Amino acid sequence: MDANQLLERYLELFVNSQGELSESLINELVADDYRFADPFNSICGRKALAALLAKTRREVKQANFAIEYRQRLVADAGPVRWLVKWHFTGQVAVVGRLDFVGLSEIEIAGDGRVASHIDYWDAAAGFYARVPLLGTLIGLAGRAAKLPD
Repeated sequence: MDANQLLERYLELFVNSQGELSESLINELVADDYRFADPFNSICGRKALAALLAKTRREVKQANFAIEYRQRLVADAGPVRWLVKWHFTGQVAVVGRLDFVGLSEIEIAGDGRVASHIDYWDAAAGFYARVPLLGTLIGLAGRAAKLPD
């Protein structure tokens, strides 16, 4: 499987929130020393990825990752890396509707599997601002921080 096919199959783990999470599929797509990080998680290994995906599927209702674009990063040497822009929506208890855009940097290992996946997104606007009371405080702090005209 080439790097393009691998990326598509790997992203399907996130996009298809109702799809099967088979251990054999994760083993096929993800390297032994896989790492994932986002504003809330930092995990290592295939079992941790399977647990994170299962937890997300349980806790986020109507989850939808829409891939807006993917771009292979070109380097003179080193591993193959992709930059993926996505739009996430979903519904979680207490917070309510989530709706934010993020970027992922995905690195392919020498064995042709995903070695790392780092997500970048604004947790303050995308999540914390939606938490009751905390969101109000964040909004007040943001207004107080604005520069005068």
